[in-house]
Amino acid sequence: AASGKTRFLTANIYISASLYVGSYGYGAASAGARLLVDGAVVSTKTIAGAPIATGSNSGTATAVGVVGFSATIPGDNRTHTFRFEWDGGDSSCVAILFAETTGSIY
Repeated sequence: AASGKTRFLTANIYISASLYVGSYGYGAASAGARLLVDGAVVSTKTIAGAPIATGSNSGTATAVGVVGFSATIPGDNRTHTFRFEWDGGDSSCVAILFAETTGSIY
């Protein structure tokens, strides 16, 4: 928001990713999140789970974590925008980003 004061954004983001691993396969789930302020990436965080090796049965590799973001928002009397994006990496990977876990601007 436009205020004339420098602001600080903090947020904790929950990320969950899963990756299907076929029989006799090997894989690990991972995902990333980015914080953008005024369209520019200011921070990137990633999570990665333990790899799994499957035998004759298929399986699902998972990765779950909470990552913390922080950014300084200039106090230049302009309205600033921020947004979170996620990246599941491998096309078989699904990531869920909950940007409302916790957050504040002060």
